[in-house]
Amino acid sequence: MKMRIILALLVAAVLGCGKADEPKEMTQASTAGLDEGYAQLAKGDISSAIKSFDTVIQQDPTNSANYIPLGEVYLRLKNFTAAVDTFNAATRVNPLDGEAQYFLALSSMLKAQVEASLGNEDEVEYYKNKAVAAGKQSAEIFLQAKDEEKFKKAVALVQSLVNPTPSQ
Repeated sequence: MKMRIILALLVAAVLGCGKADEPKEMTQASTAGLDEGYAQLAKGDISSAIKSFDTVIQQDPTNSANYIPLGEVYLRLKNFTAAVDTFNAATRVNPLDGEAQYFLALSSMLKAQVEASLGNEDEVEYYKNKAVAAGKQSAEIFLQAKDEEKFKKAVALVQSLVNPTPSQ
Protein backbone atom coordinates (compact mmCIF):
# COMPACT_ATOMS: atom_id res chain seq x y z
CA MET A 1 0.00 0.00 0.00
CA LYS A 2 2.79 2.43 0.92
CA MET A 3 4.49 1.64 -2.40
CA ARG A 4 1.36 2.68 -4.29
CA ILE A 5 1.19 5.91 -2.32
CA ILE A 6 4.85 6.64 -3.08
CA LEU A 7 4.32 5.90 -6.77
CA ALA A 8 1.19 8.06 -6.87
CA LEU A 9 3.07 10.95 -5.24
CA LEU A 10 5.94 10.55 -7.67
CA VAL A 11 3.62 10.53 -10.68
CA ALA A 12 1.78 13.60 -9.40
CA ALA A 13 5.04 15.43 -8.78
CA VAL A 14 6.39 14.59 -12.21
CA LEU A 15 3.25 15.68 -13.99
CA GLY A 16 3.73 19.09 -12.43
CA CYS A 17 7.36 19.34 -13.54
CA GLY A 18 8.74 20.75 -16.74
CA LYS A 19 11.01 18.91 -19.15
CA ALA A 20 14.28 17.70 -17.64
CA ASP A 21 17.49 19.38 -18.73
CA GLU A 22 19.34 17.42 -21.37
CA PRO A 23 22.78 16.38 -20.18
CA LYS A 24 25.63 18.39 -21.64
CA GLU A 25 27.72 16.69 -24.27
CA MET A 26 31.16 15.62 -23.15
CA THR A 27 34.03 17.61 -24.53
CA GLN A 28 36.95 15.79 -26.10
CA ALA A 29 39.13 16.81 -23.13
CA SER A 30 36.55 15.45 -20.68
CA THR A 31 36.30 12.17 -22.54
CA ALA A 32 40.09 11.81 -22.66
CA GLY A 33 40.39 12.67 -18.96
CA LEU A 34 37.70 10.19 -18.00
CA ASP A 35 39.34 7.50 -20.14
CA GLU A 36 42.65 8.22 -18.40
CA GLY A 37 40.98 7.97 -15.00
CA TYR A 38 39.36 4.64 -15.87
CA ALA A 39 42.71 3.35 -17.17
CA GLN A 40 44.33 4.31 -13.87
CA LEU A 41 41.57 2.51 -11.98
CA ALA A 42 42.12 -0.61 -14.10
CA LYS A 43 45.80 -0.51 -13.07
CA GLY A 44 44.80 -0.10 -9.43
CA ASP A 45 46.27 3.40 -9.20
CA ILE A 46 43.42 4.98 -7.25
CA SER A 47 45.17 8.26 -6.41
CA SER A 48 46.02 8.91 -10.08
CA ALA A 49 42.45 8.06 -11.08
CA ILE A 50 41.11 10.53 -8.53
CA LYS A 51 43.48 13.19 -9.87
CA SER A 52 42.34 12.51 -13.44
CA PHE A 53 38.68 12.75 -12.47
CA ASP A 54 39.36 15.94 -10.48
CA THR A 55 41.09 17.44 -13.54
CA VAL A 56 38.06 16.64 -15.71
CA ILE A 57 35.82 18.44 -13.23
CA GLN A 58 38.15 21.45 -13.13
CA GLN A 59 38.20 21.60 -16.94
CA ASP A 60 34.41 21.58 -17.18
CA PRO A 61 32.73 22.12 -13.80
CA THR A 62 29.39 22.84 -15.48
CA ASN A 63 28.86 19.25 -16.66
CA SER A 64 27.30 17.19 -13.88
CA ALA A 65 28.28 13.94 -15.62
CA ASN A 66 31.94 14.76 -14.96
CA TYR A 67 31.38 14.32 -11.22
CA ILE A 68 29.87 10.82 -11.35
CA PRO A 69 33.08 8.76 -11.82
CA LEU A 70 34.83 10.55 -8.96
CA GLY A 71 31.86 10.00 -6.67
CA GLU A 72 31.75 6.33 -7.63
CA VAL A 73 35.43 5.96 -6.70
CA TYR A 74 34.71 7.48 -3.31
CA LEU A 75 31.79 5.06 -2.88
CA ARG A 76 34.08 2.11 -3.64
CA LEU A 77 36.61 3.45 -1.13
CA LYS A 78 33.78 3.76 1.42
CA ASN A 79 34.61 7.45 1.78
CA PHE A 80 30.94 8.35 2.01
CA THR A 81 31.57 11.94 3.10
CA ALA A 82 33.57 12.63 -0.06
CA ALA A 83 30.99 10.76 -2.16
CA VAL A 84 28.13 12.85 -0.73
CA ASP A 85 30.11 16.04 -1.34
CA THR A 86 30.90 15.04 -4.93
CA PHE A 87 27.32 14.07 -5.80
CA ASN A 88 26.04 17.20 -4.04
CA ALA A 89 28.27 19.25 -6.34
CA ALA A 90 26.90 17.41 -9.37
CA THR A 91 23.29 18.10 -8.33
CA ARG A 92 24.10 21.78 -7.77
CA VAL A 93 25.41 21.94 -11.34
CA ASN A 94 22.33 20.15 -12.69
CA PRO A 95 19.51 19.37 -10.25
CA LEU A 96 17.79 17.38 -13.00
CA ASP A 97 20.60 14.85 -13.44
CA GLY A 98 18.90 11.63 -12.38
CA GLU A 99 22.16 9.69 -12.03
CA ALA A 100 23.66 12.34 -9.76
CA GLN A 101 20.50 12.44 -7.64
CA TYR A 102 20.42 8.63 -7.42
CA PHE A 103 24.06 8.43 -6.34
CA LEU A 104 23.51 11.28 -3.87
CA ALA A 105 20.69 9.24 -2.34
CA LEU A 106 22.80 6.09 -2.22
CA SER A 107 25.86 7.77 -0.72
CA SER A 108 23.72 9.67 1.79
CA MET A 109 22.05 6.42 2.87
CA LEU A 110 25.45 4.78 3.37
CA LYS A 111 26.71 7.83 5.27
CA ALA A 112 23.62 7.61 7.52
CA GLN A 113 24.47 3.99 8.27
CA VAL A 114 28.01 4.95 9.27
CA GLU A 115 26.68 7.73 11.49
CA ALA A 116 24.21 5.29 13.07
CA SER A 117 27.06 2.93 13.94
CA LEU A 118 28.78 5.88 15.66
CA GLY A 119 25.62 6.84 17.55
CA ASN A 120 25.32 10.26 15.86
CA GLU A 121 21.53 10.42 15.71
CA ASP A 122 21.33 14.02 14.45
CA GLU A 123 23.65 13.14 11.56
CA VAL A 124 21.68 9.95 10.86
CA GLU A 125 18.46 11.95 10.50
CA TYR A 126 20.14 14.58 8.31
CA TYR A 127 21.60 12.03 5.88
CA LYS A 128 18.44 9.90 5.80
CA ASN A 129 16.36 12.97 4.89
CA LYS A 130 18.91 13.93 2.23
CA ALA A 131 18.82 10.37 0.86
CA VAL A 132 15.03 10.26 0.67
CA ALA A 133 14.79 13.66 -1.03
CA ALA A 134 17.47 12.81 -3.61
CA GLY A 135 15.99 9.35 -4.19
CA LYS A 136 12.55 10.80 -4.86
CA GLN A 137 14.06 13.41 -7.17
CA SER A 138 15.92 10.74 -9.14
CA ALA A 139 12.76 8.62 -9.46
CA GLU A 140 10.84 11.64 -10.74
CA ILE A 141 13.55 12.42 -13.29
CA PHE A 142 13.74 8.83 -14.53
CA LEU A 143 9.96 8.59 -14.74
CA GLN A 144 9.80 11.75 -16.80
CA ALA A 145 12.58 10.44 -19.04
CA LYS A 146 10.60 7.20 -19.42
CA ASP A 147 13.61 5.20 -18.22
CA GLU A 148 11.70 2.38 -16.58
CA GLU A 149 14.73 0.41 -15.40
CA LYS A 150 16.35 3.37 -13.61
CA PHE A 151 12.95 4.51 -12.31
CA LYS A 152 12.36 1.12 -10.69
CA LYS A 153 15.86 1.17 -9.20
CA ALA A 154 15.29 4.64 -7.74
CA VAL A 155 11.87 3.68 -6.35
CA ALA A 156 13.38 0.57 -4.74
CA LEU A 157 16.04 2.75 -3.12
CA VAL A 158 13.44 5.20 -1.81
CA GLN A 159 11.32 2.33 -0.54
CA SER A 160 14.31 0.87 1.32
CA LEU A 161 14.86 4.27 2.92
CA VAL A 162 11.23 4.83 3.88
CA ASN A 163 10.59 1.23 5.00
CA PRO A 164 13.97 -0.12 6.12
CA THR A 165 14.37 -3.77 6.92
CA PRO A 166 15.29 -4.63 10.53
CA SER A 167 18.96 -5.05 9.57
CA GLN A 168 19.18 -1.42 8.37
